[in-house]
Amino acid sequence: VVGASAHAQKIEDSLAHSSAHGQEWGSAAKQLTSRMDRLQLQTTQIESQTFSRRSEIDSAVKVLRLLLDDAEMRCALDESDDGGSPGSPTARHCKTDSSASNPSGVLAFNTNGVPPLRIKGL
Repeated sequence: VVGASAHAQKIEDSLAHSSAHGQEWGSAAKQLTSRMDRLQLQTTQIESQTFSRRSEIDSAVKVLRLLLDDAEMRCALDESDDGGSPGSPTARHCKTDSSASNPSGVLAFNTNGVPPLRIKGL
C-alpha cells in the first residue's frame, strides 16, 4: 500500500508538472499567434502603401510621357513653321541631340543662355 501511495503521488506530481508545461506552451502558442496576426496586419498595410505609391509613380510617369510627347510635337511644329533651317531659333532651342557623346537621341531644350534641360525618352 505504501508503494502504491508513493506511485500515485509520483503520477500526481508528473501530471501537475505536465499541466504547468502545457499551460506555458499554450501561453507561448497564444503569444506566437498574436505576433503572427500583427505581422500579417503590418504586411497588409505595407502592401497597401506599396500599391498606392506604385499607382502614384505610374501616374507621374504618364504625365511625364504626355509632357514629353507635347514637347516633341511642339518642336516638330516649330521646326516646320521655321522651315527647319539649322540657324532658326527653333533649331537652337529645341532639338534632338544625337551627338557622339549622347547617341540615345535625348530631347534637349535651351532657353536663352540657360544650360539645356535634357529629357531622356520614357
